[in-house]
Amino acid sequence: MPTLKPTVLSLFSVALISCSQIRPETTGEAVDQPLAQYVENVFRLQNSLTSEVMMRVASDTEQADTIVQAEQRMQQACKPLNEYATQESDGLRIGLALQLKAKASAAHCEKAAKSLQSALVGN
Repeated sequence: MPTLKPTVLSLFSVALISCSQIRPETTGEAVDQPLAQYVENVFRLQNSLTSEVMMRVASDTEQADTIVQAEQRMQQACKPLNEYATQESDGLRIGLALQLKAKASAAHCEKAAKSLQSALVGN
């Protein structure tokens, strides 16, 4: 069975590589980018919007409920992405299950972030 091990390792490597690439569906881009790069971009967008929400809610009580609800939806959609980013930032090993959860939630997180961004711009 020595010939089986390289084949299994090769298949496992291909599976891992394919898990580290995503196609950002919400932006319509056709070019794949590494998961870590995409996660970082969406994470930064989310963080900047959260900061903007804190400032806006403090000064604009009329639209606060709408903005806070959109921000809560974004936080929920981005939960796996935040966990991924936190572990990466802490230098921890990121397991395959979390990589897959982050990959699956990335487009939803981006969509929720852009929805919040629209709500902020519209107000």
